[in-house]
Parts: sequence; C-alpha cells; structure tokens
Amino acid sequence: MRLILLTQPLHHIESILMKGHLSNRTAHFLEVALRSQVNMIIIGERGDAKLPLLALLGNQIPLSEKVIVLQDERALEIDRMMTPIWSATSREDKQKLIKAAISMNSNRILLSELRGGEVEDYIDGVMQHLQGSITTFVARDSEHTVDRLVNLMMNPTLPNSPAMENLIPSIVASFAELIIRVAGNESNWQVKELTEVTLGSKLEIIHRPIMVNEGEKENWNTEYPKFDIKRKKKRIKSKWFI
Repeated sequence: MRLILLTQPLHHIESILMKGHLSNRTAHFLEVALRSQVNMIIIGERGDAKLPLLALLGNQIPLSEKVIVLQDERALEIDRMMTPIWSATSREDKQKLIKAAISMNSNRILLSELRGGEVEDYIDGVMQHLQGSITTFVARDSEHTVDRLVNLMMNPTLPNSPAMENLIPSIVASFAELIIRVAGNESNWQVKELTEVTLGSKLEIIHRPIMVNEGEKENWNTEYPKFDIKRKKKRIKSKWFI
C-alpha cells in the first residue's frame, strides 16, 4: 500500500520511505496523529537527527491551519505557504515568540529545540491554545523525557510542597501525549519508538509503547491509544492501524 500523509503531496516522502527512515505503517500512524492534533515530542540523544522528522511532519499539517515555526540556529526546511518562520537566539527570545504565537491565534507551533527556560511557556501554551504542536528534545527514552521536563519545570519560584511535586509531573504527562524516538545521523536516521504517555487512576505516569523498531522488525501494540478521543472529536475516519 502506498501511503500519502494528509491531503497534500508529501515533502520528499517517497525518498524518506525508500531510505527506510520510517515505514508505511509508521507514516500512516503519524498522519492520523497530525490530523487529530496530538501533541508530539521528537526525542533522541545529542547528534541524533530529530529536525528532519520535525520538518517532514510540519510540512504535512493542513494549509487551513495557522502554524508558527520557531527555529534556533539550524534552519527547518518548511515549505508551507504563508507560514511565519521565526528565529530565536536565546531562551528569552523563545519565551517571547511563544507568547506572540498564542496572541496571533495560531493553531500550532513547531519548535526546535525545547531546552530550558521556555519549557513552562511552551507547555502552558500547548495545553491552553496550541494543541497538536510538535517539538524536539534531547532525551534517551520516554521516561527520561518526562523526568527532564519535570526537572526543568521545577524552578525556584514555585512553592516547595508535596502538592506541587505531584502537580508538575501530572501536567507534563498530560502534555506529552506522543513521544517519537529517532536514532541516527542526518542521512541514516530511523524512527525507533512511538510511546504514548498518560496518567493512571492514581495520577501515576504510564508509558505505553505503541511501536518499537528492533532493526528489521517493528513490533506494534494495536490497542487504540488514549488520545484516540481527539480523533473522534475531529471526526477523522482514518484508523490508527493498517
């Protein structure tokens, strides 16, 4: 089966698939996630090529949506018409531009890379106004991602109390719906894992693998993700799994 993401011609998707960066099945899953406005974090260790996937996904967001691209010193190859691309050279710049994106009634923001001082503004903006946003982040796996984000959110100005220690992990887990791990360099990267992050009945953080790429084989958990509620609200007929 030949898959086309969303309703637009995919930006270099033919070569992306042929080079094995992601499978048809993974491409289809990410298509549904994009259309459902699922929040995504693309992770990898330092040196892993996260930006190519961010650009690929960003180019597939429907043109009817207002998207703001916020990049740092490395330019993103975004080809969407009428899409503002802003550059930030500091944390302060990112914080100001995230707030500006919200004030412009944007639908989503593409951010490379989430690092430190802007974490609270980004998470709050996505949760309140910018559902379906995508960013990149340096982390080994989904557990490390949540732990790092929680630590970055714990700033000295917040009250030091057990309630706050429970609240911040809950906020991060609610925000980080889909974590996509990539590995490899710019010419030889692959999507290695798709992980759903949810909260349990006792507010415990649950990391549920959706796909794990073990070399030549992808292992899929075909139980529908919890964020399927977004697909239903958007009345998207495409299913997650093919």
